Amino acid sequence: MANTIYIIHSSGDESRRIAAVISPEADGVRLFESSDEFLRAVTPDARGCVLASSDLTRSGMCALIKGIQAQGLQLSVVVLGRDADLAAAVAFMRAGAAEYVELPVLDRRLRKVVRQALALGQS
Repeated sequence: MANTIYIIHSSGDESRRIAAVISPEADGVRLFESSDEFLRAVTPDARGCVLASSDLTRSGMCALIKGIQAQGLQLSVVVLGRDADLAAAVAFMRAGAAEYVELPVLDRRLRKVVRQALALGQS
């Protein structure tokens, strides 16, 4: 089964930048502007990982993670944050996120995190 990286970010420019960095790690990359758009479009056979911007808000991010779990999707979630909000990071991890990465992040670190998340999504 092919691995896809799903990027959820409100900024198209930032999504494309992230996609350019991580695209060699998977069979495909799909971009979404919102978690609702993603949850409507994702199919039950989806495999890979989700990179989601923490600008979804804490409740929006937790709803995304719970939506993925409720649909039984084999997708791990990596939260991309812009600040060191420890309480939010803990909430995301407790909800089921695989990783919280503070931006800006070095390209090689982001690729490593994506490889690990893809491996989690396959288990």
